[in-house]
Order: sequence, then structure tokens, then C-alpha cells
Amino acid sequence: MRRTQLLGLHFLLVLPCFCEAAITITKMNDINLGLLKAGPAGRQWIVGTDGSLTGTGQADYVSGAAAGEIVVTDTSAPAMVQIQALNITSYNGFQVNQILCRYGNGSQTRCDLSGYSITTNNMSISLKVGIDVESTQYHYGGDNAGVDFDISITYQ
Repeated sequence: MRRTQLLGLHFLLVLPCFCEAAITITKMNDINLGLLKAGPAGRQWIVGTDGSLTGTGQADYVSGAAAGEIVVTDTSAPAMVQIQALNITSYNGFQVNQILCRYGNGSQTRCDLSGYSITTNNMSISLKVGIDVESTQYHYGGDNAGVDFDISITYQ
């Protein structure tokens, strides 16, 4: 069995206007796939934005799955926010199928293609991040495989 840190979240904050914006982004935790058993290629794991783990590799899951979380605090006037996963890199036998995001009480949606937009309203809201990955090779005990990507948050 091995413990895999699935990714480290990196943040890009873009403020494309010369406006006064009091915006704070705080990373609460990274996504973690948890402890997995060794096994063949073709297994899939989906860590949902609620931290649940599903997929065809679910039987090989032991413990420790967690969604990533970013808290975005906006104390200015409501702003339009674009959220997107960028610079996706996987290594040592993992392939990314999709990156999942959920902002506040919204629904989970894919955010690695074109991203999605929301409107803030002078509040602090949690952005939850999940991932759908698949193994592309046999993994032995002690193997290290993972995924890295950036979450881009653009305020307009």
C-alpha cells in the first residue's frame, strides 16, 4: 500500500481592472487521493468536491481521500469571477480525465476546459476542488504517482 499526495494546488489571481478590490485567497488543504493498494492499469478514482471517492478503483482505496479547498473572501462590491484549472501535469502512470470545482453552494462542475463564472457578493465562500484520474500502468507498493495543476481565479 502507498500514500499518494495527488496534487499541490497553486493559485493565480488576476485583477484585470484598475478597481479597488479587497480579495483574499486562502488555501485550506490540498486534494488527497489517500492510501491505495498496488494494482493494474485502468483503475479510475474520482475524488468529488465533497471528499467522497468513487470510480472503478474504489475497491483498492483504503483511506484518506479529501477534496481541496480554497476560501475566497471578497469585501468589495460584487464582482464577476472566472475559475479555471490550468497547467495540468500528471506523472508516473496517472492520467487526468477532468478537474472538478464547486463554489459555495453551487453544483459540482468541470473546470478544466473553459472554466466557469460566478458572481461574488461581499462574502467569504469556499471553492472545493476534486479530480477524476485513471492509472495508465501497474503500480507496485511504494510507487509515487500524481497530478499537479493551477487554479486560476480571475476577478473582473
